[in-house]
Amino acid sequence: MKGSSLHMVGMYLKSIFLGTVYLRFALALLALGGAIFAMPNVWEYGYELVVTFLKYKYPDLEMPLPPSIDRASSYLTGGVFIASGFGVFLWFYRIDRRQKIEDAARASYFTLMADEDSNWVTWSEEYKQASDPVCNFRLSFLIETGVVGARIYTIDIDRLVKGCHCWVHNPSLVNYHTREVYEFLGDNKTLARPILIESNQSVKLSYKNRAAGPTPRFDYTELESGEYKVEVSYRMESSKEAQIYTIFLLQKDGGIRKIDRLSPPPKLNDEIIKMAFHNEILSQDEMDRLELISERSRYLAYRYGDAYYKSWPELRTFDGLLQSCQQKIEQAKLEVKH
Repeated sequence: MKGSSLHMVGMYLKSIFLGTVYLRFALALLALGGAIFAMPNVWEYGYELVVTFLKYKYPDLEMPLPPSIDRASSYLTGGVFIASGFGVFLWFYRIDRRQKIEDAARASYFTLMADEDSNWVTWSEEYKQASDPVCNFRLSFLIETGVVGARIYTIDIDRLVKGCHCWVHNPSLVNYHTREVYEFLGDNKTLARPILIESNQSVKLSYKNRAAGPTPRFDYTELESGEYKVEVSYRMESSKEAQIYTIFLLQKDGGIRKIDRLSPPPKLNDEIIKMAFHNEILSQDEMDRLELISERSRYLAYRYGDAYYKSWPELRTFDGLLQSCQQKIEQAKLEVKH
């Protein structure tokens, strides 16, 4: 509270003195004048002027001797004046710098927040019981700007289950309040027409899409929950360069919340095999061979075996390695908590 009050006082004084440049110059003159005024010769010169004037008016007046001036004290006083002026100078410099930082932050303010009450996953019985279940999901999020508006060019949303990317297609995007529909181009992420968000405004968007599992063998119950990577490219109206805003979300039990990062596959992920190597559970050769394929492929190949190798026959040579490494990790009871 105290710092905020000082900041307000500084801003008021700044407005009175027509900007920090004039104020700093005035303070510099004040400090210099104070230093000169404190010097002994100034005191002596001033005393002589007074004596001369009084003797002119009153010739018979006896004047006392000039006051004894301690030069060291005078110079010290001058130094205090200069230090005080410099201190006030720094104070206003910090106020000006803080104001510029706040102005820049307001000018570049852009944020995206998930709406916790408007997200769901639904099924049609036909696709729910199919060998390759397909669900419909919806995400609603709020986008806000500051003193400068922004244009949104792409909205790219990935859905992941057990650390593996789902197959998503046919996205749709609607303005929640105006019901305006925004069309996507063929890549399913670039908007046919950029969305303009005016300054100091917020827009609530409703995104819908269909998603199948990472492979056709995922059960529909596993697809009820998922994680999302939401990536929005935008450009502030005051800038020529596009920027990327990314958030990660967890959709579970009918709710959604922001998370710091996406979860890896539950088995044979990069973190667990590195831990196993550092604990001398896996050899250097095993580690090197495991790193030849992605953690997603390691997990799916280990989980589905022959059924997965039918689609990816080149990975069959890793089957024995995956089975033996996972067995060693389970026996060592290694676990990475997220």
